[in-house]
Amino acid sequence: MPLAETVILTLVAAWCLFLAWAIDRGGAVGLVAGYQKGQYSEAREAELARDVRNLLLVVVAMLALFVVDAWTDGVPRVDVLFLVVTVTFVGWLVWKWNVAVDTTTGAD
Repeated sequence: MPLAETVILTLVAAWCLFLAWAIDRGGAVGLVAGYQKGQYSEAREAELARDVRNLLLVVVAMLALFVVDAWTDGVPRVDVLFLVVTVTFVGWLVWKWNVAVDTTTGAD
């Protein structure tokens, strides 16, 4: 059943790539859940867009590993790898934008 898995994962990856493109282009940072446009300065908005784009690209890379594993069965414990990498990046993103204190500027 690797063909069905490939089709489904390709659709999910395509959606993630579309979101990464939409968030990264100017003016679409409002697509990030929990963020309201204008909440940060333009430089911080651009940084947020890059961080979310990078997270989505990592998820797409991990989905590609699932496809490779479906066809070759050559990636050991791909499910655990996907979980650990995704949770690590999401945790870092949440920590950076909600917990870390920015000491470079006064208002953000």
